[in-house]
Amino acid sequence: SPNAGWPMSAMAGILGVKLEKVGHYRLGDGSAELDAHTIVRSLRIMRSASDVYVLWLVLGLQART
Repeated sequence: SPNAGWPMSAMAGILGVKLEKVGHYRLGDGSAELDAHTIVRSLRIMRSASDVYVLWLVLGLQART
């Protein structure tokens, strides 16, 4: 997806890692290792962001009624 770079780059920055698809792109400038702990951290961040979005959506819908 042409817009996938924005969230991927943000996550790479938060985690302090570098993501690369050889010959296509490099995102982030961190040096942290990509390991199971990093994946768990990324899932927690994604879940927290999703929870905040859903809360924002619910509160917004309640405010309209």
